[in-house]
Amino acid sequence: MTSTSVRVALRVRPLNNKETLQNCNECLTIIPDAPQILIGTDKSFTFDYVFPSDTEQEEVFQDCVSPLIDKFVEGYNVTILAYGQTGSGKTYSMGTALDGSNISPENQGIVPRAISKLFTVLNKRKEKNPTFDFEVYVSFLELYNEDLIDLLNPPCRENNKKGKSDLMIREDVNSQIYWAGIKEVQVSDPVELLGQLQKGSLCRTVASTDMNM
Repeated sequence: MTSTSVRVALRVRPLNNKETLQNCNECLTIIPDAPQILIGTDKSFTFDYVFPSDTEQEEVFQDCVSPLIDKFVEGYNVTILAYGQTGSGKTYSMGTALDGSNISPENQGIVPRAISKLFTVLNKRKEKNPTFDFEVYVSFLELYNEDLIDLLNPPCRENNKKGKSDLMIREDVNSQIYWAGIKEVQVSDPVELLGQLQKGSLCRTVASTDMNM
């Protein structure tokens, strides 16, 4: 596989209960031993990774995300983006249903697994090198209808409704994009970090659709 700054993984969602009751069938075929799918008889698409509908969460994380955490600790910028229509399984894959419900370890998604590995790697470095130290800060930003909302600062949502949001997208002298005015919270372990994300998740803008039923 060639080295590239962007890699794309396709994960096939299994049929939901509604689709099963309607006797629906999967509309694509996965090409054996290749990261490629076939739709119909004449449309093929190739990705960096292709995961069938029975793929476990751990496999997705280890193949796609775990190496990125190592790069992140080394100082590289890392972004993990889930893209798909409503009901396609983004929340499940990312593990961002942080509403306080209990999720079994095997069903944990990318975010909680990435957080756990991040602290594991940092703590191992500290054990090997006593002079090594680290601080971890978390922020949680929502972009909704072109509005920026700081989910760890609830008053921000009310200010945003009044057209008084302090959040701004800026560019530094090195052409790096950053958020100005966003709240950052220092955390010391995975539990604290997940707690902040759970807190922010309760403030997210959500809406029910037929696709999620």
